[in-house]
Amino acid sequence: MPDNPVFLLFLIITLGYFIGLLRVGSFSLEASGIIFVAMIFGHFGYQVPPAFKTLGLTLFLYTVGLQAGPGFIESFKKSGRQLTLLAFITVGSAALITLLLSYLFNISPELSVGLFAGSLTSTPGLAAATEATGSSLASLGYGVAYPVGVIGTILTLKLLPGLFRIKLPVAEHELISVKKSEYEPMEWRIIRVTNGNVSKYTIKSLNMDELYGVTISRILRSGKSLVPRPDLHLENGDAVRLVGTQGALEKAGLLLGIQDNSIEIPLPENRTVLRVLVNNPEFVGKRLGELHLEERFGAVVTRVRRSGIDLPPKPERKLNMGDILQLVGEPETLEMLSDKMGSNLKNLLKHEIVPVSLGIVIGIIIGNLRIGPENGFMISPGLSGGIIFTSLFLGYKGVTGPITWTVTGHTNRLLRNLGLVFFLASVGTEAGSGLVGTVREQGFILLIMAIFITITPMLLTALAGIKLYKLNLIIVLGTITGGMTNTPGLGVVNKMTDSDEVNAAYAAVYPFALVLMIICANLLVAGSR
Repeated sequence: MPDNPVFLLFLIITLGYFIGLLRVGSFSLEASGIIFVAMIFGHFGYQVPPAFKTLGLTLFLYTVGLQAGPGFIESFKKSGRQLTLLAFITVGSAALITLLLSYLFNISPELSVGLFAGSLTSTPGLAAATEATGSSLASLGYGVAYPVGVIGTILTLKLLPGLFRIKLPVAEHELISVKKSEYEPMEWRIIRVTNGNVSKYTIKSLNMDELYGVTISRILRSGKSLVPRPDLHLENGDAVRLVGTQGALEKAGLLLGIQDNSIEIPLPENRTVLRVLVNNPEFVGKRLGELHLEERFGAVVTRVRRSGIDLPPKPERKLNMGDILQLVGEPETLEMLSDKMGSNLKNLLKHEIVPVSLGIVIGIIIGNLRIGPENGFMISPGLSGGIIFTSLFLGYKGVTGPITWTVTGHTNRLLRNLGLVFFLASVGTEAGSGLVGTVREQGFILLIMAIFITITPMLLTALAGIKLYKLNLIIVLGTITGGMTNTPGLGVVNKMTDSDEVNAAYAAVYPFALVLMIICANLLVAGSR
């Protein structure tokens, strides 16, 4: 049975999952338990086919890029320079340490550049090293250092919160607080209409949503609640319930009349409030104003909730997959809208599988491109680079023509976790097969070098990020894994925290780190000769 590759793959995943659940104090291996089990199997000659590694890496990086894409540009604008400098510290210090240790221990450039690529678990770096040296020693160094790079990264990432005495729940709370501070909180206010001039205009022509960023959710006239239809005229003495930010409410209140929160406005007869999940690709990328929900369905959007944040329902606001709309309208109409904006499993599969497969095809094509003169220094993004570049762009665009690139949160998590466990199982057996023999032949000095090359840059980057730039620990952890282009490390941090900022930071520095690593690999070979 172990000779069956599919059986072997899922046996390693299952055993690794249970090993990962074991805890020593607050420490557990979690998903990384898979790679330890895989290395044991690899040592005894069992191998998960490399195709599973490629498949796993592709799925994992593509879904990470899709998830991070929408916030990638925004994240890079806010702290891109700092994150890029941290990635430079990670890769640059690793290259410098490699150079110094190779001189100190008289290690050949071919072997040391392999140690550099393996310690940072960079397959593109290994490809560059092999091409630059033309020697199999680069692969040998990579084989020694890769397990150290994976395990050392995992252990260091686990220990960093304790070393800096930062609790991850506290770091998560700080990120949420910062995110909330970027948006004014949504409030409501009751205004008694005293400006007779507004009665000349319909609610639609008052255009309060665009001019002031507020929504009229209810109207009270002569003791009766009314639906704020677009063709309705406000009258003196009406009480209206406005929803918006504090500043917007104050401006709108000056136009309409005086504030009177002592008045209660019940929902109009046969009206209810329903929170609707936007889960249908047909609505993704559409502006609220384009949907004409009030005119077509008599439904008023009072707020949009995205990633735990309430946003004003401005007409120009584009809907994202997973947004939650708070609607006021007739129960039957809202139920119909809920069915229309959501989708069943059949629709989800129809709309999600083809864009994912097409996006991966595009990523692989881009990864095979070679940039540079025919006989000179050439750079290729490689599989990882092509996939991450493509998924970042498609995740950022969301929709192009009839194709919706984004997927639901559940689908993204499923594909990401499936890709991660496939990747860990395959690289684990690959690393375990030649580890003992290589160490016996080359000596433990290579392992010691790999440990220094792996751990020291991580500590320096964390120190600079937390103490110098005052960045949140979660962002620093994502930056470290991106700077090392370390997929297993990213998987570990994703298990440590639910914050999407990890993937955003990883994606923000990965492309820069990828190119820098290839350049450093070539410089190490040239500088050591």
